[in-house]
Amino acid sequence: MAETLGMPDLRIVTVDHPLGGIDEATVILRADAAVEPTLRLLTGS
Repeated sequence: MAETLGMPDLRIVTVDHPLGGIDEATVILRADAAVEPTLRLLTGS
């Protein structure tokens, strides 16, 4: 899809769903799990 939209090098991090209708602690856990992959994509390390 990213290539079709003209962004073939788009870097994507996925977060488990759903985010709505769950308790705050679970949202925090899912967000925390996305931090390291996001940093790796942004820094290349």
